[in-house]
Amino acid sequence: MTEATLPRYERVLADQVGTSRYAAKRCLDLVLTAGLLLVLLPALLVIGLLVRVGTEGPVLYRQERVGARRRRRDGGSV
Repeated sequence: MTEATLPRYERVLADQVGTSRYAAKRCLDLVLTAGLLLVLLPALLVIGLLVRVGTEGPVLYRQERVGARRRRRDGGSV
């Protein structure tokens, strides 16, 4: 099967559980993700500060990578 003939996961899920349940699940996922990000943000900032103080390089960096068919792409550390 090619990518064009495969149904998207979101469409299959919406068809199986109904549109309203899918929307509720999506909202719950977003709320939980935002809450987890807020909880982890202080720890991530401390880790970033420790990396910045403890090493010479930047916390986040960009590096050129060679991908499929020897195509070059700019990839970051994130």
